[in-house]
Amino acid sequence: MKKCNFTLIELLVNITRKIYNQFPYAALRKREGFGGEKAVTSTASLPVPTNPNISLVSRKLSRLRQCSASGKSEQKREVAFPQKSGKTTSRYCGSSFPAGRPRLRLSTVPYAAPAPGRSWSSGESAGRSDRSEILRWRLSRCGFTLIELLVVITIIAILAAMLLPALNKARESARAIGCTGVLKQIGLGMSQYGGDNRDCIPYGAYGEKWSRIWSWYHLIAPYMGQADLFVQGSESGRINVYPKIFQCPSMTVEKYAEYNWPSTGRIFGSYGINISGSAGSADPGQVVAGYFSPETGKFNRIKNPTKLFLACDGYWSLNKDYLGNKVNYYYITEATKLPAAHNNGLNILYADGHVGYRRGYLPGYNAADAEAVEFYLPRR
Repeated sequence: MKKCNFTLIELLVNITRKIYNQFPYAALRKREGFGGEKAVTSTASLPVPTNPNISLVSRKLSRLRQCSASGKSEQKREVAFPQKSGKTTSRYCGSSFPAGRPRLRLSTVPYAAPAPGRSWSSGESAGRSDRSEILRWRLSRCGFTLIELLVVITIIAILAAMLLPALNKARESARAIGCTGVLKQIGLGMSQYGGDNRDCIPYGAYGEKWSRIWSWYHLIAPYMGQADLFVQGSESGRINVYPKIFQCPSMTVEKYAEYNWPSTGRIFGSYGINISGSAGSADPGQVVAGYFSPETGKFNRIKNPTKLFLACDGYWSLNKDYLGNKVNYYYITEATKLPAAHNNGLNILYADGHVGYRRGYLPGYNAADAEAVEFYLPRR
């Protein structure tokens, strides 16, 4: 016996098709429970002829066979009914009946009036036309029961539950692409800043700690079309701003308070720069971005630019000494959280300008791990 395999979608489509094919007969089935009484009432309310002429069916079929055999077309004639106003058109075959034989006659017996309580509506008369009665009878057959409606709703809910996760994932993928574009613009701004400042990497932060502070946001903003942001940090009276050039599409304003992120120089951003090795480093070559120090890294000192990260999704300054202690946290005190906004991952800008994706959070630093050293420090 051949084994039939169906997918879940095909099974649901077959069930829906079977239910749909049963809809026209829902009003003719006598059921108990939900919707059954309504179907029986609708069927019982149809007018029934008092003298149905069953022989008309066989006569009509015989007439059609004779017309087909004789090769002559069917003709029309008008028949007047005393019980109804107007005339009714009937069809006959003029040469198909022998002489002296009566032709087909339509029954002129009127329909009985509807039973009390079973009329179509209180404002309609009992002598309506046959076409109107047939139309209403057909409409009454198109109803469906509550059980069938619940089955269809359940199928729709199952399909929605299957599709929504995929739609959410596709939406987040689109946001991740937008984040990649923002990081590329940041990398281009850093490169232009280095071209005007002896190939230096922008400072992570400098100024009067923490009263008047400038950050890498302020330094590269003029190269990204936001020159007015350069003076934002020098004026303490200014209000906080949220420039779109430093905002990840997946990071909302509400998440800054949720992650316990303060502003830097009155600017809120959702990207962090690598300041690893800048605090008390004996070797200036190990500095990436300066952090309240006169020394900052230079692009020409980077040994493996394809492996060293400059910026990524996260807090505005990222240090190897505060990463990797616990997942989702930046400081050792667990005061500041880190995001993994893009399907549980991060977009990372590397020193050569390309943007890559990393599943999970930033790795912990280990001096014995060559990949970790190349990831955080400009040279080994």
